[in-house]
Amino acid sequence: MAKKSVGRSQEDVEGDKGGDVRASMEALINAMLHQLEEQYFNEVEPFESYSKRLRLKLYRDLEGYCERFQKGYEVISAEMKNS
Repeated sequence: MAKKSVGRSQEDVEGDKGGDVRASMEALINAMLHQLEEQYFNEVEPFESYSKRLRLKLYRDLEGYCERFQKGYEVISAEMKNS
């Protein structure tokens, strides 16, 4: 099954500084999950499942933030050019 492209390409997201942001985000998530693993106890949902779900949510939040930031920058830039 072909993967559907949504928004920017991976290369756009991981430019020179984008890769640094991704690496920092990954390190932060790993540290947070390591800390949570020691305290996590749920008989219904194993930690592996919980950590995957949490990781996905955090990445979606980061991507949404980046998209909103980019759109805001474009709007401000356009307004400054029109002034």
